[in-house]
Amino acid sequence: MNMNRGDKMRANTIKIFNMSDSLMNFYNEMAISPVGLLKNYALNLINSKVHKYEAEDSCFTKKYNCTFQEFEYKVALMENEEIF
Repeated sequence: MNMNRGDKMRANTIKIFNMSDSLMNFYNEMAISPVGLLKNYALNLINSKVHKYEAEDSCFTKKYNCTFQEFEYKVALMENEEIF
């Protein structure tokens, strides 16, 4: 039996994710790829982490009047000094 690329991907997807036929039929009817859903989820997760970092960096810059990298450098210079 010759399988085209789409059939192979479907078979691999079912095997990897252990999906029931009814769920796979739902994805096929809606023209949604489970792999595409996972990719979108991963991209949204990464995007949210980047936005969180940018917001924290902005707050840090406003609070300490320097970037986090500058602050980190200042702290590294002061590590072995005793300041009372």
